[in-house]
Amino acid sequence: MFNFCMSRGLGSGAVFLELDNYYYAITNWHVIEYEGYDSAVYTITNFYGEKTTGQVVKQDKDKDLAVIKFAKVEQQLTIIDYTTRLDKPLIVGELLLAVGNPSGVQNNVTFGEYMGLAKISNVDYNVVYHSALISSGNSGGALCDINGSLVGINTWSTADSDERNYSIPLSIIYDFIKSFIA
Repeated sequence: MFNFCMSRGLGSGAVFLELDNYYYAITNWHVIEYEGYDSAVYTITNFYGEKTTGQVVKQDKDKDLAVIKFAKVEQQLTIIDYTTRLDKPLIVGELLLAVGNPSGVQNNVTFGEYMGLAKISNVDYNVVYHSALISSGNSGGALCDINGSLVGINTWSTADSDERNYSIPLSIIYDFIKSFIA
């Protein structure tokens, strides 16, 4: 888990790979998108408060996903498990945890239930519909099961209800990560 900032705001992400002297983290494209800005240098702050800089190494606007690479710092970071739930579908009512940094509150965790899959106008795939509260700053953060396995990336919420929140599903994330590692 980490958060990062640009001159315009905060976002969240989840580390999925450690390679040589770098970590690689998954986040949302809409969080790292820098169109109209002069620079794309990201300040990464990990769970322990250590700071480093990062750069985008892969992005897909249509999937709303991106990979950020950043140098290791002193504290070892936890690599999120993104394969365990591939063959174990979510069950309606299953407890989920949304991790992120909403409104500058770092390392926040909210709990909710898996409500099902939903179709929204933003993307051409079904998304995870859940009731774990997410808001600005949660984007790019992990949506996990009770064991800490990744099941989604927090992405959208609705202004009219705290219980209608949406995440990119693991199958989309897994394919994106596989295309990056290949």
